[in-house]
Amino acid sequence: MLVFRIAREEYANKLTASGVAARWNPDGQYVLYTAGSRSLATLEMVAHRSALLSGCNYKMMVISIPEEEEMTTTITTKKFSFELEEYCSLS
Repeated sequence: MLVFRIAREEYANKLTASGVAARWNPDGQYVLYTAGSRSLATLEMVAHRSALLSGCNYKMMVISIPEEEEMTTTITTKKFSFELEEYCSLS
């Protein structure tokens, strides 16, 4: 499986994460955000960055993940501190 990531040039040759809290991870959890296509990686970059840094070069990383790798984790809904009905219309 191929996934795509846009990174500043100085970080584009290594798979590292800062461990800083972001959209889907708390502090201390190391996550690499990737996309299923080049266009989606570009859209994510534009939508979730307040600005691209001028004078910085960005590179598209193409990351190959073996198909046999286990990539899922099961969690229970008790770990969430909200009720689904508060955020979604179930009708």
